[in-house]
Amino acid sequence: MGRNTTAMKRGWNYDKPNSRLKAMVDGKEAFALEAGTAGTYGSYGLLQSGTGKPTSAYEALAYMVDGYNVNLATDYASAFTRKYALDIEADTGSTDLTGNVNVGAIQGRVVAGTTQTNCGISGVVGVLDVGTVNLQGNFNGACGVLDFYGSCTLGTGAACYGAGLVSVVWNEANTTLGAGAVLSGVDIIENGAVYAYGSGAVNPAVYIRGNWQYGIYIPTGATSAAAITIGLTGNHFSMTGARTALEVYADAVAPTGVVGGSAAYFDTTISGVVTGAFNYGFGNWVNLATSFDGTATTCIIAAQNNGIYATTLTEAATTDLVYGMRAECVTAATVRGLYAFSLNANQDTTATYRAIFYCDQPECVGYTLTNRTTQIGSLAIAFINGSGHQHVAYVNLYEA
Repeated sequence: MGRNTTAMKRGWNYDKPNSRLKAMVDGKEAFALEAGTAGTYGSYGLLQSGTGKPTSAYEALAYMVDGYNVNLATDYASAFTRKYALDIEADTGSTDLTGNVNVGAIQGRVVAGTTQTNCGISGVVGVLDVGTVNLQGNFNGACGVLDFYGSCTLGTGAACYGAGLVSVVWNEANTTLGAGAVLSGVDIIENGAVYAYGSGAVNPAVYIRGNWQYGIYIPTGATSAAAITIGLTGNHFSMTGARTALEVYADAVAPTGVVGGSAAYFDTTISGVVTGAFNYGFGNWVNLATSFDGTATTCIIAAQNNGIYATTLTEAATTDLVYGMRAECVTAATVRGLYAFSLNANQDTTATYRAIFYCDQPECVGYTLTNRTTQIGSLAIAFINGSGHQHVAYVNLYEA
């Protein structure tokens, strides 16, 4: 029997719309290849119709399992927990894949072999298009799932890294980043209009939930000039109105002290030969631009704002509130000087008021109108070292 060339020309050879190639098994349509129409994406579609539709959960439009058994489908007899347009499963079985750098069920690879002036290139692209609908549950452009379904042990031998999603940037050659380049492990982009927020809604670039030991962890030995940077010198994070560059909110339930109960904790270890004159565990600066205009009746610029807010408390009779800061120094070394604060102000000597403290109320510094007459000693209030002075200044102390 000769080949039906008419069918080839009418169907698959010339990509005519709505032409179909069927495969039959036991009188049932197993799958069909159908040419796409002008209103569809791509030239061909894969579909299964008729009595051969799947009726089991988790089946997919194109379902391939290890062992080369193939099941192609387009529809479901009813709604199931998971539906996939393409489901590819692989099993390592009893084989130890030692020596293989990467093993997976699927790989997407694109080679950029020539200069690209303006395009987007990706090895794999996940897209979720959402129309005028009401979405509930979970929806993602791409989803990575790491499922521990047995009694698994991690990291007993060599280094072991596990993640729901992993991003690797591999610089095999001498790559140069030009003036306009941004190269990152993860690039999070939001394009479009500002969202309308309902009560309780949040819209973060990164949202962390679940039983994680840490929110973000940077291990010892990680090489970086700055571990976490928000904005850069000359290219700052833009804040408008009430926005802040970094906000941390924490609820401390029955804290144990030391670092427990802290919204943020910083610990710096300094070692080796120190060549810098000033070294800090934590630093904070406010830079006032030339365009700054403090026209408000009261305009206070503070490098740091600390405070305690408390309403009615269950028990506070034995509690001391320190709303400024607690400064500690624990050392067995012999040092030249020991101070609670170091002050350096290149201030305008014509300022109307100059003092160590600015007080909204006299009670803030324990001020009273009573004169004390019984002197009990003196207090070294400052070591003045500069402007032609180098001496310790004292104030006399009187008891009540």
